[in-house]
Amino acid sequence: MQSTLSPLAELEQIVQARATALSLDVDTLEGSERLRALIDAAVVEWSHEHHRGQREISLSDPEGISH
Repeated sequence: MQSTLSPLAELEQIVQARATALSLDVDTLEGSERLRALIDAAVVEWSHEHHRGQREISLSDPEGISH
């Protein structure tokens, strides 16, 4: 099933779900750093999935998205 969300919106949902599952407090330095790591991991996973043919759309600027 193909998503109707943009890649950026889908990445945001993925990261939000993971952050919620971890009960991250992004108001702390540790929570903020862990959120950054979740974003980076989601972007890398997306790119790998695209290269394996699991995602139709590639991310045009992965570094720009994660930083």
